[in-house]
Amino acid sequence: MTGQVTLTVDGAIGTILIDNPKKRNSFSLAMVDGLHEAARGVAGNPAIRVAVLRGAGSAAFSAGMDFDTLTEDADILGRFALADRKMERAAEALGAVEVPIVAALRGACIGGGVHIALTADLRFAADDLAFGIPAVSLGIVYPLGALETLVALSGPSAAKALLLEGKPIGAAEALALGYVDRVAPAADFDAALAAFVGRIAEQPAATVRGYKRIIDNFAAGAPLASSIAVRDALNRSDELLARLEAVRRQRDAKRKG
Repeated sequence: MTGQVTLTVDGAIGTILIDNPKKRNSFSLAMVDGLHEAARGVAGNPAIRVAVLRGAGSAAFSAGMDFDTLTEDADILGRFALADRKMERAAEALGAVEVPIVAALRGACIGGGVHIALTADLRFAADDLAFGIPAVSLGIVYPLGALETLVALSGPSAAKALLLEGKPIGAAEALALGYVDRVAPAADFDAALAAFVGRIAEQPAATVRGYKRIIDNFAAGAPLASSIAVRDALNRSDELLARLEAVRRQRDAKRKG
C-alpha cells in the first residue's frame, strides 16, 4: 500500500487520517486527492461538530510531498506544478469547512505538512514536534496562501527566519511564535487531544460555527455587517432560548429545594 487519507466519524468528531507511516506520512498525488475528498466529506456531514486532522502513528504528522513520486515522470516540473495545484485545492477545501478543524501535530510537520496544518483552525502539538519548511533548499517558493498565514501568525521576521534557514523548530518555539496553539507532553498527547476536542464537540454546534465564521471574517477584513448578521441570528436562536430556559428551571428548582 502506498498510503491513503481516510475520514472516520465517531459521534460528533470526524478524524481525517494521513496514513503513510513508512514515509513519515508524506503525500503521494493520490493522497492529496484523498485529502480533498476527506475535507468534502467533513463539509457534507452534518453530524460532525469538530474535525481532527492527524498523521498515522507517532513519528510524524506529515513530512510533506513525497518527492520520490514527483520525480518519477520525465516532466519533473510539470509533475511538481500538478502537485502544487492539487495541494492548493485540498488546502482550500479544508479552509472552507464550516466546523472547527484541529490539527494534531506529533513528530515531524515538515514542508507540505506545514501547509496542510496551517489550514486548520487550531494546532494542538506534542512536545516532540519538529516544525519546518526546507523548501528553500530545493529552490521552491512556498504557496502564497500558506506564506500569508505564517506572516499573520508570527510576523514577517519570524516567517523569514523559518523559511530562509529551512531548519525545523521545536514545539516551545512554535508555540511562542503562534504557529501552534497548545502543547502537550508526547506521553499524554492522545488523552489531552481527546479532552480538548471533546470540549469543543460538546458546545452548541451553531454557536461554534458562528464563532469560527465571525473570527475568520475579522481576520479577512470583511465588512462588520456580515458578522453582525451572524451574531444577531445566533442570539435569537431557539437553542439559546432553550438553554436559558434550562438555567431558569434549574434556578427555580434550587429555590424550591
